[in-house]
Amino acid sequence: MTKRLVRSVYALTLAVSIAACDLPTSAERRGAIEWIDAAVHLLLDDGIRARPPHQERHVRLDRSEPEPKLSDESEEKLLLARRELDELRRSGNRDGSDWFSIGTRLLDLGVVDEAIPALENSIELLAHGSEAAKYNLACAYSLRGDVDKGLLWLERAIDAGYDKIERIENDSDLDLLRSDDRFAALARAAEALSIRRFLAEGERFGQFDEQWLEAAEIYRDFLLAKPDHGRAWFNLGYALHYSGRSSDAITAFEKALALGYRPGASMYNIACAYARLSDTERAFEWLEHAADAGFSLARFMPTDPDLQSLRSDPRFETLAQIGATAWA
Repeated sequence: MTKRLVRSVYALTLAVSIAACDLPTSAERRGAIEWIDAAVHLLLDDGIRARPPHQERHVRLDRSEPEPKLSDESEEKLLLARRELDELRRSGNRDGSDWFSIGTRLLDLGVVDEAIPALENSIELLAHGSEAAKYNLACAYSLRGDVDKGLLWLERAIDAGYDKIERIENDSDLDLLRSDDRFAALARAAEALSIRRFLAEGERFGQFDEQWLEAAEIYRDFLLAKPDHGRAWFNLGYALHYSGRSSDAITAFEKALALGYRPGASMYNIACAYARLSDTERAFEWLEHAADAGFSLARFMPTDPDLQSLRSDPRFETLAQIGATAWA
C-alpha cells in the first residue's frame, strides 16, 4: 500500500478503536465492535500500538550509554518517521491522529525523546480519544526513566477513559513504574472504573441486566472518594441507565458534562435517557445539543433502540443525517 493509504487506514482504525474502547453509548458499541473485528486485529495491537510481538525495543535509561544499533529495516523506518515528523512541523498539521501515529512509531523505534513531543501534540489536538496517546506518553516517560511523569500520564489516561486493565498490569513499558507504590493505587482505580469487567463472555454493551446494579454501586463508592471525577459520573450514568433508572442516569450524565467529560457522548446519552422516559421534546433538545457539540448522530441514531420512541417524529430523520464523518 502507499504511505498515504497506510496512514488513512491507521487513522480510521484508531478512530474505531477509540469509539469502542471508551464506552460511549450502546449504539456505538454495536457498530464499532463489528468494525474492530475486521480492522483492529490486522493493524493495531489491542487498540493502541502496532508493534509486532517479536520486536524488541532498546531504550537508554542511562544517557551515558551509546545509541543502540538499529537494524537496516529499523533505520529505514526511523528515517521515514523523521521525514514525516518534519513535514508535520513544517505544515503546521492540526490533526491529532497524525501526531499520535508518528509519536507511536517513534516510541516503537525507541526514539523516546522524539516521541514525547509528538504524543504531547496529539493530546493537545485530540478533543476526544486522547486516552491512548496519554497511555503511550506514560510508557514513553517510564522508558525514559521519569517515574513521576510516567505515573502522572498513566493517571490522566485512566481518568480519560483508558480501559485496558490487563495491559496496564503487564505492559513491560511500565516496568519502572511498578516499583512505585503509586502504581498499585492507579491499577486499583483503573479496575474500579472499568465497565468491561461487568460483561459476560460474548455479551454486548447496552443490555439491561442486573450486573449494572452492581456496577452502579461500585461507581458510587468511587465517587465518595473522588466526587469530581468525570469518568466515574459518566460510567455511573451508563450503569444506571441500563439498570432501568434513567432519571438518575440523567443526573449522573449532567454531572459528567459539567466536569467536561466527553461532552458529545454525555449529551447523547442524556437524550437516550429522556427517550426511554418518553419525554420526546427533551430528548430532541439534547440530540440537538449533541450535534452542536460535534457528536455523530448519523452513526448511532438509526440503530439505537434507546431512541425507538422518537422514530415516528419527522425530526428524527433530519437529525439522524447529521455528522456522518464526526466522532465525539
